[in-house]
Amino acid sequence: KSYNNLGVEQRCMGNLQQAKEYHERALDKRLRKLGPEHIKVADSYNNLGVVQCDMGNLQQAKEYHERALDIRLRKLGPEHIMVADSYNNLGIVQCDMGNVQQAKEYHERALDIRLKKLGTGHIKVADSYNNLGAVQCDMGNLQQAKEYHERAQDTRLKILGTEHIDVAITYNNLGVVQRGIGNLQQAKERYERALYIALKTLGPEHFIAATMSSNLGVLQSEIGNQQQAKKFYKPALDIGLKKLGP
Repeated sequence: KSYNNLGVEQRCMGNLQQAKEYHERALDKRLRKLGPEHIKVADSYNNLGVVQCDMGNLQQAKEYHERALDIRLRKLGPEHIMVADSYNNLGIVQCDMGNVQQAKEYHERALDIRLKKLGTGHIKVADSYNNLGAVQCDMGNLQQAKEYHERAQDTRLKILGTEHIDVAITYNNLGVVQRGIGNLQQAKERYERALYIALKTLGPEHFIAATMSSNLGVLQSEIGNQQQAKKFYKPALDIGLKKLGP
């Protein structure tokens, strides 16, 4: 297998440090063989940006995604679907950095290209709706966030089925919105669905499962179920320490 494919596999398994090392090897090889302007070099920058974002290294992630976008714009043009992917990834990073207006603009650019090129029922359009929902939630526009996440979930359920990890992520995001609105029981039900799917599809050692476990712990604490909260906090902390270090 190529270093790139091994990096993708390791990220899917939640092994972020290993994924980073494989993608760095892939980038080094591609730079030497293909030169700095090749589209596959942009792909490596993109993949490293995704992993760095997962690891919480947001400035590094931003720089990688900006390099990928620069090459893709010059090689593929402003309406290419891979350009939309770069806008999408930059939107995720900007959102995580707290730059919600910039994130919103990137995600709207990505959605516009994806709707034009792929149509309303495509999974990448659902991804854009999901990400715009997250941004709107961070901006405090909870009703708009809820509508975006519901659009995303409708498409994801149709295409991916009921037990895909992206469906779990949307349940989690709907839980965040319902919690923000004050519908704690609705939030609890969505967090529970999200965690159930994550544990079933990824296993208890995955960092996404850790995030969902933590969210449920926070909610249980808010409801007043402190013992239940502890049950969810401890696995989340254990997984986080194991994957990212103390």
